[in-house]
Amino acid sequence: MAHSDEEWRRRFREAPEVPFTDELRQQILKRAEQQLASTKRPARNRRGEPWRSLWACLGGLGGAAALIWAVWTYSPAAPAEPSAPRHPSVLRQIVPQANEHEELGQARVYGLQRAPISIGDIWIGTEAGQPPGSVVYATLTNVGTKPLGPQDVVGVLAFHPRGTSATLATSDWLAFVSGPAGTLQPGDTVTWSFRPVGAPVDAEHRLVEVPSVEFYNRGLVPVERADVVWRTPAGVDVTDIHVTPRLAWADGQSVELTATLTNGSGRSLNTRSLLALIWFAPQSVSDWTRPEVIRFLNQVQLQGGAVAVPPGGRVRLDFRLIGPAKVDFRQLAVRVSLVER
Repeated sequence: MAHSDEEWRRRFREAPEVPFTDELRQQILKRAEQQLASTKRPARNRRGEPWRSLWACLGGLGGAAALIWAVWTYSPAAPAEPSAPRHPSVLRQIVPQANEHEELGQARVYGLQRAPISIGDIWIGTEAGQPPGSVVYATLTNVGTKPLGPQDVVGVLAFHPRGTSATLATSDWLAFVSGPAGTLQPGDTVTWSFRPVGAPVDAEHRLVEVPSVEFYNRGLVPVERADVVWRTPAGVDVTDIHVTPRLAWADGQSVELTATLTNGSGRSLNTRSLLALIWFAPQSVSDWTRPEVIRFLNQVQLQGGAVAVPPGGRVRLDFRLIGPAKVDFRQLAVRVSLVER
């Protein structure tokens, strides 16, 4: 099935994290590159347009995060459409929403503690088999007293324009990422790398903005113990969440998540000041940093380019997400929190 340039741009617009293994991540990225190369579409160099949001989220992938629409995994040699979901009768099923115990409109906070990982140099380089200037590298040192493994930390990779500080407010693109692939002993230093598919690039697909990365301990903590606090705006609700399976292939699947945002705050809401924290987990899990959680971190973009939601206004949110092949998203509780930048 052919897709117009606008359709491809739309599919790449959002990009989040999914806990893939590094091996699976590399397989998906390689196949995505092959498919993109086969389309021979002209490159674009407007900041934030090209590759907008592939899951860098593929971040959790190795840590996974952002939506990876362009990682079609079928080979150019056999350009068949990935198979449709096997259970079309439940495509529009409303998934359980684990926010039921919380009052609508109530502001929430997520307290995070920084992991004892010192970030040394961080730079953009090249990895064998990948386009030049497409991989982020950093030196990580365990400055704590205990070994740190992949299950112990959650990372956030961000890109911001040159000349601006590295904050949530200035970041153009963010993704959840994993920590070091193996166990990092106290005092040890390793070189960490991640390929952020979906981050702002130039016409040659080279990363053009400044990267920063931060790692947090798994497990939310009270605000008084937190190093960083993510807050949701009071009076703003996300309801009517639906998850629709779209396409499936050997090592991945795409789903569409739609929801309704209601602004009951009494003031205009600028969606550019928000990030969508989307996570899937068993109903009993209430902490999105847990290892079994599939997380996405997306920009909030409204249809037609609108950015403001007036007091009392209701708008539809639409996210395209890519996750592991063997996960039945319809059997997991889904949460969507809008986090203030």
